[in-house]
Amino acid sequence: QAGFIMSLPVYRNGLPHATPAERRASLAGWVYAPFRMNDLMNGLLGNAFNETSAVFDLEIYDGEQLSAERRMYDSNVLSSGSDEGLAKLFQSVRHIEIAGHTWSLLIHSLPAFEARLVSDKSRLILAAGGGGSVLLALVVWLLVGGRMRAQSLAERMNHDLLESEARFRAMADSAPVLIWVAGTDMQCTWFNQTWLAFTGRTLGQERGEGWVAGVFPEDRAGCRASYRAAFARREPFRMEYRLKRHDGKYRWVLDSGVPRFDSQGEFTGYIGSCIDVSENREAVEALHESERTLHEKMDEQRALLENAMIGIALLIKRNFVWTNHKMDEMLGYGPYQMAGMSAEAIYPNSEDFQELGEAAYPLLAEGGCYSVERQLKRRDGTLFWASMSGKAIDPEDIGKGSFWIVQDISDRRRAEEALRDSEKRFRSMFQNHSSVMLLIDPHSGWIEDANQAAAGFYGYPVETLRTMKITEINTMSPEAVAAERQRALLHQRNDFVFIHRLADGSLRNVEVHSSPVLVAGHEQLFSIIHDITERKQAESALRDSEERWNMALEGSGDGVWDWDMQSGAVFFSKRWKEMLGYAEAEISGDVTEWERRVHPDDRESVEQALRGYLDGQLPTYACEHRVQRKDGSWIWILDRGKVVSRDAAGEPLRMVGTHTDISRLKEVQGQLRLFNENLEQRVAEEVARNMESERLLIQQSRLAAMGEMIGNIAHQWRQPLNALALLLANIKDAYDFDELDETYLATSVVKGNQFIQKMSTTIDDFRNFFRPNKLKQDFNLTKAVDDALSLVSHSLSNHNIEVRQIPSGDILAHGFPNEFSQVLLNVLNNAKDAILENQPNEGVVTLSLGEDSEGVWVEVGDNAGGIPDKVMPKIFDPYFTTKEKGTGIGLYMSRMIMAHMDGDIEARNDEEGAVFRLVLPKASLDEA
Repeated sequence: QAGFIMSLPVYRNGLPHATPAERRASLAGWVYAPFRMNDLMNGLLGNAFNETSAVFDLEIYDGEQLSAERRMYDSNVLSSGSDEGLAKLFQSVRHIEIAGHTWSLLIHSLPAFEARLVSDKSRLILAAGGGGSVLLALVVWLLVGGRMRAQSLAERMNHDLLESEARFRAMADSAPVLIWVAGTDMQCTWFNQTWLAFTGRTLGQERGEGWVAGVFPEDRAGCRASYRAAFARREPFRMEYRLKRHDGKYRWVLDSGVPRFDSQGEFTGYIGSCIDVSENREAVEALHESERTLHEKMDEQRALLENAMIGIALLIKRNFVWTNHKMDEMLGYGPYQMAGMSAEAIYPNSEDFQELGEAAYPLLAEGGCYSVERQLKRRDGTLFWASMSGKAIDPEDIGKGSFWIVQDISDRRRAEEALRDSEKRFRSMFQNHSSVMLLIDPHSGWIEDANQAAAGFYGYPVETLRTMKITEINTMSPEAVAAERQRALLHQRNDFVFIHRLADGSLRNVEVHSSPVLVAGHEQLFSIIHDITERKQAESALRDSEERWNMALEGSGDGVWDWDMQSGAVFFSKRWKEMLGYAEAEISGDVTEWERRVHPDDRESVEQALRGYLDGQLPTYACEHRVQRKDGSWIWILDRGKVVSRDAAGEPLRMVGTHTDISRLKEVQGQLRLFNENLEQRVAEEVARNMESERLLIQQSRLAAMGEMIGNIAHQWRQPLNALALLLANIKDAYDFDELDETYLATSVVKGNQFIQKMSTTIDDFRNFFRPNKLKQDFNLTKAVDDALSLVSHSLSNHNIEVRQIPSGDILAHGFPNEFSQVLLNVLNNAKDAILENQPNEGVVTLSLGEDSEGVWVEVGDNAGGIPDKVMPKIFDPYFTTKEKGTGIGLYMSRMIMAHMDGDIEARNDEEGAVFRLVLPKASLDEA
């Protein structure tokens, strides 16, 4: 039922005081007084206000407005709302203001009123005329009754107060804190026994300002200033200072004071308490020192990231939150200009931005690392090629953001494009040249490629030549081949003479010019083959008799000369003259006809060759020189001769020889020489480009490993950071509940330092991993495996992958420790990716170490099902990958790194999956 609930104030000294402050000071308590309307009205009027037989209705409203929303009470609930809109025979409204608020009382007749009008007239008048008066009278009655009860309550409270004061002094003297009391003059009048025991002084010595003598001299001025300032404002205060203990040592205390007032609200002085907080301050200092150390470490890491040679950025909801200097420089922005900027600004268009988001972020949410090469846009609108790798800070909450590593690979892309163009030009020259050319694997002897001229010469299709070894063509034994190479080395030449077998079984003498070249990253022998069978046959004919030699020369089409050295007369054959463009009668038979046609630049060498032969210094006369034709052009000839007649004194009388036109041969040789010179230059350029590409590939591999490492650091830091946060919370709880003692604090500080040291060790390992070794050295292979495994153990564990490491003793290896760790991490990450892709019931990675006569080895196996047989031969090729987002350089760079250490990396399948074997040389005995 409706009514009122009143709470009446009770004061200690009679009537309320004049001001709110005085009333608050003397307030003793409150008296609860409920008031119920139906009980009152039924008591006054009986059935006239009965819910079933009422003849009129009393309604109470909040405010002056009479509406259903403001109706607070209706005496006749059953008829409420049913008589809306009906004319009331009698109706009265009364507005009453109580405690500053207006209430409205409405009394009106009900339908049963007319039948009872005569008999109930007196009660109606009583209700209508006195309803408001009754309500007011009720309020007055409650106030009067409340004050009587309040007076009794105040007397009891005054008695309790006196007893409480006595109990206070007894409790203060036995309290474990230092308590003091001061008067209105700021002078201390009383100290409890705990204070006196702490200072070792008497109450008389401490009273007034005697207690100040125990305050540390440097703290006295600040202590007095804080006390006086609070005293003047009558406010509570808290301050810390050092107070001398009875043993002469100063202890830090926390002093808290509050003003006191009497029952009249008059200020009577201060009361305060002190607690020893020395241990707490030491704990806080230790905590601050830990925080400073942590901040220093974090500053070191920020500096490392800020000054990295690659672009690094932190994005949240694809908006830049932080970028390092390299990222700002790469994209053309100043410091902090990218903060808050959408990543869409660095993409050529919104479609590229949307495409990368759809491809990358589902993978990041699964804990993966997304890598891609694509074009980005600088601030000035220019586009460049970049390598991007991203990793979520917390895959379970992608909203925490992600780290991205970006590297400008424009130079590498241009180098690769130039290399492809160069290889394309070389391929075009190779295929279309008229000389016989082969590309041969120097290790296996397989013919990697052959041009159409080679197919025409050997009589095999190009496809067949590509399936053959050079030993199937070269008829010479390995010993003879080695001897020929030795002769070439002795004479500092790169051409060899071999006998090759053609498809029809015939044998040809060939001269082979070979140079090493890099084709598609593989070293091959580029060989140009000249058929010198005819030349060999001609040389053989020179060893025949003079007649057969002359006949052979005449039949070969060479020009013949016969010189009478006494008279100077010379016979020039018809072919000799035709070679120079003359008719038979146009050249006389004198030696000057030949001498004046020799090229001026060649005359000296010709004379030296002739003089050397005639003086017996040379076994034969043979000289290559130029001779001028009738039309003024020059042709190269091979001039060879022999003395066939001498006098009694041995002086030459007659000499016979030939001129062979070798212009075509010289032309070919010149072309070949020019080709070789250009080829050497191109090979040198290509080697330089390939070395740069290799360096970029190594750097790319290292950056990819860095992305993995950043993810691993995030995993490894999560546990110590959570533990450190929990440790700090425990210290606070211990302090709040007065459980913080020296032992607890010292233990907590040690644990906190251990957690910080663990995170610092993670960063040191990260630094060491990316510090390349300059010299090979002996190192502990077992420890290197353990260190590498520690960097990825959290990542493997987060993916529910078990690591089974077969125990082994210390095994020493020789090589580059950090580069070996990079290879091992690459193999471990490949095993993890294979397990995640094939999803076996329980992922397992197995590691084992050992040594044998060939060296030391590490084997990494998984249970992901293995590598398909058709893929296995290609896994170490550059840019070959089976991963959707793979780059195809990981295993290729791993093999190169192992080769630089005189080691190897091999792969095979077993019953459960793939097994990779890393082999290194053993440690040297002297250093081991």
